[in-house]
Amino acid sequence: MDTCSISDYLHFLPVLIFQKEEEGFEHQEAMMPSVPAPDGLLLLDDLRELRLTDPRLPMSYRKKVATTKFVHWPIEIRFCALNTNTNQSKSDPRAKGKLSDDQALHRCVVAFASDLIFSGVSLNPHRRKGFKSASLSLDHSMWFHRHLRADDWLLFVVGLR
Repeated sequence: MDTCSISDYLHFLPVLIFQKEEEGFEHQEAMMPSVPAPDGLLLLDDLRELRLTDPRLPMSYRKKVATTKFVHWPIEIRFCALNTNTNQSKSDPRAKGKLSDDQALHRCVVAFASDLIFSGVSLNPHRRKGFKSASLSLDHSMWFHRHLRADDWLLFVVGLR
């Protein structure tokens, strides 16, 4: 098993299980949820810009956003409804740029995107004034029942119970 550690602190511990491709059951709901098309939604970068300039937000908050290091992700994420008061998120992620046809690469990109999105939703029930969190990764499983393209818009509907 591969690990990545710095100063005796474990930073990365992958647990990967692979299964050969085979025909399986259909698990997708018959009806897609009603959400706006991704091209009409704001990117995470755009949302940050709005937080910097929205006069309805306190100046202290806008200054904090301005001075916080902003990391540009290799994945575009457009949120259908950005709400930190719920246990659900609907978003459209896709890789920035065109990817090769390698399905392993597409599945890795989707798994990476899922970590980014799932972690935000999982923190929602714990948010309060002054709440701070560190980077995290969630223990979750993904099953890919058919080929996909991570450089096309994909709808992620994530909910906590």
